[in-house]
Amino acid sequence: MKLIDTVKPFVGAWPVSIQTTGFDNTTYLLGDSVNVENYGHVTIILIGGAFGGASGAVTIKQSAADDISVSSDNVPISYRYLCTATSAASATWTKTAITSNTWTWPATNYLANIVEFDTAVLNADHNFVAVNVVAAGTGSSLLTVLYLLSEPRYITAETDIGTLMA
Repeated sequence: MKLIDTVKPFVGAWPVSIQTTGFDNTTYLLGDSVNVENYGHVTIILIGGAFGGASGAVTIKQSAADDISVSSDNVPISYRYLCTATSAASATWTKTAITSNTWTWPATNYLANIVEFDTAVLNADHNFVAVNVVAAGTGSSLLTVLYLLSEPRYITAETDIGTLMA
């Protein structure tokens, strides 16, 4: 079995600055929402450095349509995996609790966060999810987001190409 049959990667945001204005899923400064209705599990990888100025609060939002905004419902997330490695040799992932479905991006270089959830935790008919980050102040504040959709429900990821976005 090929990896593409069990995991569908989707770039939610290319490296982009979120300074000052932030990424509020209204103007899509950072990336788009992803349709997860045909998948049972979502892994989101967020990669960035230390946010310049104030650290941004991070949440994962959910919606019934591809119209996610800051007022959309939060996805219930209780933990994340955090890595602050400066090289591949020093990569250590630490499970870190999240309260109120939100965490603050640490002021640390070489930072990566992974959050995971089963799509069963989403509200009824809420098939779209997106990362939301509050403005991160001034300075260099880059972030990249990669979604890994797994546990395809009815189809293989290979035949699902093109249906991720509404």
